[in-house]
Amino acid sequence: MTNAAGLRQQQIDQMILALSSNNASVREQAAEWLGEAAADVAIDDLVALYQNDKDKGVRRAAAYALGQFRAIDVALQRGKEDKVVRLLTAIETEGKLGRRANRRRWVVIVGSLLLSLLVLLLGLYYLPAGLLAEVVPTIERPVDVAGRARAAAQIREPFELVRNNILTLQSQFLAVLRGEALDCSAFFNIDLQPPVLSAADAAAFPDLAQAAQITGDMMTREGAAREQFNAACAGAPFDAAAAGPAYALIVPAVQVIPQIEALLDEAEAAAANLPESSTTAVAPTAGSVGEATESSAPTAAPPSATPIPSETPVPTAAIAIVDPVAALRDVSSIFETLNAPRGPLYLLIQYWTDASEAGQTQGCADITTATTIPDNYDVPQGVAEAAPLVAEAAGLLNVSLDTVRTGWSVFSSACQTGNLQPLAAGQLADLNTAASRLIAVDTLLQTARNS
Repeated sequence: MTNAAGLRQQQIDQMILALSSNNASVREQAAEWLGEAAADVAIDDLVALYQNDKDKGVRRAAAYALGQFRAIDVALQRGKEDKVVRLLTAIETEGKLGRRANRRRWVVIVGSLLLSLLVLLLGLYYLPAGLLAEVVPTIERPVDVAGRARAAAQIREPFELVRNNILTLQSQFLAVLRGEALDCSAFFNIDLQPPVLSAADAAAFPDLAQAAQITGDMMTREGAAREQFNAACAGAPFDAAAAGPAYALIVPAVQVIPQIEALLDEAEAAAANLPESSTTAVAPTAGSVGEATESSAPTAAPPSATPIPSETPVPTAAIAIVDPVAALRDVSSIFETLNAPRGPLYLLIQYWTDASEAGQTQGCADITTATTIPDNYDVPQGVAEAAPLVAEAAGLLNVSLDTVRTGWSVFSSACQTGNLQPLAAGQLADLNTAASRLIAVDTLLQTARNS
């Protein structure tokens, strides 16, 4: 494969992965790009996106993308191969990606376009008849609910094993970031094997295929993080400065756990709710065809389990309105204040460094900086459930704020008593630990912003 073709395939793979983004705008743009770039390998994903995505704009973008395939199909059938090549050349080398070309420019060697055209021709030849007969697909494909549940069950066990390991590592790394010690007796599942779906199941249930792929990625991240945990328990240095990067390895995996759980739960619940007749074959009973039997008589619908409200409902507890975006903004603001180069943390580190080296510092005239330390962030009710990464970041940030506040108090007292140098080493160790926690806070906030 040429470098140009490899680059193009990498772009296509990235865009197909973007179709499953939590951000509707990202899914919409990815769908448009795949259609305009004639990426035929994405057709099944685009059809699934059109049929199942909850966002109207994303469904419209998927329909538009499929329409681009239809237009190319018609042109090829009419013998206009040269026109198609010119169109793809303009798309790739001039950035003319249809009606939305002004938002992105992709420069790839024209040679890869001929390879793309060949792949497209083969793809169109082997596509099921009539798949691109209309610009907008209208036929709903029946879902094999029982088969979908079986595929989900293949993912469930390996996913739960790696999930449990990741959550254990998370608690251990956060403990170190809070200044506590690792618990080397913590239990981990070993010899994890990624789930593998059959080719038929992967094609029929692309969301479950992606869940299996993500589970494999989780195992890779977990393995790398657990190596650092094991090394620390074998005696390697492992303080907050080391725990921050180790925790960053598993943050993406922690974030995706609820999504995979919800997907597997949905697939299995759908099968559990199937009528018995849809999953179990019933042998014919004796008697003439069409003869009614007692077992075939319709039964009365079960009574509704929903309670009928009384005329004067009893008041319940007030509903807390959760605003994760506001929480993210507030925590980020406190972080930026504390993490500023001339903020209360790094300024105090500089003063203690001066005291350690020279026995004195001009910082003793700057005690007022301590008044700029922000208050601890009180995580609102419900934010921990709605935005767990933000809540974790707030917890680590509060620990760092407490350390800095204590550091300034000790510094002020040492300035008055002239006892700076003997205390400098211990204070610098505590403050550098607080700075390491801020690395983990930054990682959590960045991940929360991108989710």
